[in-house]
Order: sequence, then structure tokens, then C-alpha cells
Amino acid sequence: MAAYVVTMLQLLDEAAAAVYRPLARASVAAHGGRYLARGPDESRTGPDRLVIIEFPSLQVALQWRDSDCYRDATAWRDKAMRSRVMIVDGIPWEGS
Repeated sequence: MAAYVVTMLQLLDEAAAAVYRPLARASVAAHGGRYLARGPDESRTGPDRLVIIEFPSLQVALQWRDSDCYRDATAWRDKAMRSRVMIVDGIPWEGS
């Protein structure tokens, strides 16, 4: 079952974010993840931006979170933005 990383963020430093983004993308790709959504939050009530990443399973998402390559990226993330990262397990789709 897929798992999802949902990140809500407020950008603080664009230069640090420019270093963070390719490091984060490479770490996601190395763990079989894919970006589902990324961009400005259009609700006007939430954070500046929202990112949703899908991983093959919760176990893989947690391995990504704890990986050296993502840990290297988080040092830049913490300079670049204020963020809240949530990891949730997917559920079976019960469409009609």
C-alpha cells in the first residue's frame, strides 16, 4: 500500500531552497518516490506551499526520512523554510 509525505511550508530563504530542492528530489527518486503535487497553497488559509510525495509503502517512506541523503537535504531545508512534514499510510480506494 502506498504512503504519502505531506509537507506544508513557508519559504524563508530562496537561495537555501535552491540548494535544498535538488538534494530532496534526488533522495525521493533514490527511494522510489514520486511527487504528486507541489506548489503554492491556493486556499489562502494555509501555508505558502504544499508538497505531496508518494512512496511505494510506509516502510519505504520511513527509510527515506531516515536516510543519509535526505538528512543531508534537511540541513538546507531548515535554513530555507519553516515546515511541517507528515507521513501517512495510504488506504485502499473504494470507488463506485
